[in-house]
Amino acid sequence: IAAAVLMLYCMVQALRHKRIIFPVCGGAILLIPGLMMLIEAQTTPYRASQYIPLVCGFAVLLLTELLYEPVKGKAQKTAGYVLVCLFIVCTFNQCTEMNKWFYVDYLKYEDAKNTMNTIAYDLKKNHDYSKPIIFVGSYEVPDSIVEDAGLELHSEEFYRIRRHADRLDKHLKEKYYTPNGRYKLAETPYLSVLNWGISAFDLTNVELFQFWEMHGHSFCMETDLKQYEKADKQARQTNQPSWPQKGYIQETEEYIIVKLGDFPS
Repeated sequence: IAAAVLMLYCMVQALRHKRIIFPVCGGAILLIPGLMMLIEAQTTPYRASQYIPLVCGFAVLLLTELLYEPVKGKAQKTAGYVLVCLFIVCTFNQCTEMNKWFYVDYLKYEDAKNTMNTIAYDLKKNHDYSKPIIFVGSYEVPDSIVEDAGLELHSEEFYRIRRHADRLDKHLKEKYYTPNGRYKLAETPYLSVLNWGISAFDLTNVELFQFWEMHGHSFCMETDLKQYEKADKQARQTNQPSWPQKGYIQETEEYIIVKLGDFPS
């Protein structure tokens, strides 16, 4: 809808001013996400998604100008009142949504902080924490926090999504299934710093240790990637329990393994 409004505005301005530059610029705005993928030589859907609110906001601005400008006299005043009411409704709904997800993000941060504080306490109490520590597994944000970001597989909204997604690829939606059998309607709320930080940039746990340091904990981090591979294999072979089950911390002669969650399938 935003793309259609944008191009409609550009065509109207092109006819009014007899300048082709308007539709050219409108089309260029819509191509920007695709250009990012060409530059990076890979698909980056989350960055394209960040672009969508900007286009929508810009389209609302242009639509308001397009509807308001040509009307004169009493009709103009009435149209102005209608547009103001629409803006109030749109702004209220947008602020409500934004604040809801900001609150979810706050809860995720508190969950990550409390989890890492508890792990630090357990390490200091029961283990030789002078050894290097290696995190493995895939941390899952508690369902109570991200409940609004998921759908039940028998819900009407999920059936609508499935109808559209299956036209492109019947397996497209499968990567958005959660371990407890729900569908990730919004993916970002499900992503925790504890999951991302396990292998963020250089395949080490450096981001988790920096997160620890932010909250006053200092531990020895393993930097040898071969040790990470060894620890990962060992945790799988021994069926090491995941946080917060008993035994989620496994100490060896060389290092300590902390399993944050089940391994990705």
